[in-house]
Amino acid sequence: MMSPLRLFLVLVLGSFAIAACDSDPGASLYDPDATGGPAPVIASISPDGPVLAGIDEITISGQNFSPTPSQNLVFFDDGAGEVAQGTILSASQSELRVKVPNLPNANLRVRVSVVGAQDFSNEVAFPLVPASVPFGDLDAGIREEVLSMTSDGAGGLLVSLVSNGSSAGIQRFAADGPRTPYFTSSATWSGLTTGLDGTLYGVRRLRAAFVLPEGGSQQTFAVLPNGVSLATIVAGPTGELYAAGSNSSPEAGQLYHITPGGTVTGIPFTDPVTALAVQGQTLFLAAVTPTKSWIVRYTLDAAGDPGPPELFYDLTADRGPGIAITALAVAADGTLFVGTDAPDPILEVAPDGTASTLYPGVLAPPIAGFAWGPGTTLFVAVASIAPATEGGARTPAALYRLETRRQGAP
Repeated sequence: MMSPLRLFLVLVLGSFAIAACDSDPGASLYDPDATGGPAPVIASISPDGPVLAGIDEITISGQNFSPTPSQNLVFFDDGAGEVAQGTILSASQSELRVKVPNLPNANLRVRVSVVGAQDFSNEVAFPLVPASVPFGDLDAGIREEVLSMTSDGAGGLLVSLVSNGSSAGIQRFAADGPRTPYFTSSATWSGLTTGLDGTLYGVRRLRAAFVLPEGGSQQTFAVLPNGVSLATIVAGPTGELYAAGSNSSPEAGQLYHITPGGTVTGIPFTDPVTALAVQGQTLFLAAVTPTKSWIVRYTLDAAGDPGPPELFYDLTADRGPGIAITALAVAADGTLFVGTDAPDPILEVAPDGTASTLYPGVLAPPIAGFAWGPGTTLFVAVASIAPATEGGARTPAALYRLETRRQGAP
């Protein structure tokens, strides 16, 4: 089979031949004085850190490029049959700005071809890494699904699983994917968090928070007022917990501060809460109603008590109605990752409240949960999707490792 490079040269030479025949029946392709343009030269490629396949842009510096973008071709290949072309975004004689192809491969090399030059450039090794990779091998045959999850403190996950709609207990997923049973439970846990000492806490749509010891039985840690249904829980910076959800008496509060000793204090908030996240002395809270989704933040004092709420990001005002916030994770630099059920389901919200879509087209909705992994890895759970038509196949749930390029919050 002819390689893409050879095919390109054949097509170019063929077009020259046709043009010559049309302009002068006696013309010949052979020109003993023709030398062609100088070969392009790659001097450097930036950035030199991880570049995400199909997402990032790179800058190729060198010489003998064409200032006409369409006359430059940038090829990524591994020398063993994997070949793709980058998209030229801008060009000058000494610089090409290129969007890289969706070809994750650790063994890629980059070469440049310029129309009119007989030779390719030198080649430069340049790997492309995937933005996300599957993790954990959820079993679609028994409809395994992640209900909630949290970091295990060792680079892996503690995950509340359901199988065919029933609880499969809590499983520990090691950093490289294999799982082992952690906590046997017939209950489904709507929220999990790991405390500073490694204790696992959980909530399960009741008015209580529980300690879940490995291999043991649940222990009631804190009891909340009647009417509360907890959906989410998160550990604070000094050992306290924050839990939230809905309340059949909204005036009684939907957010609760739980001290390390189990004392509960209600914080006024009148709408259902879907997700919480903490970074340093800041608590983020996502609320969803039938008409609005938004995020507020609280500044925590030295005792962990939240100050007045401040609107941080109004999703409905920014992206329109009908989108629900389903998960939050905050990086060490204060950037907030927001999981939703939108077609591109992850937003990246800067500390000043400005939002952008993270990696369009990489993951499908809806997001079911976030948890930080090692370094800049964010574990992402995606929920299953019912078939669009009767008799259609259900899209299975999945777990992914997502490269965020931001350090996870401790």
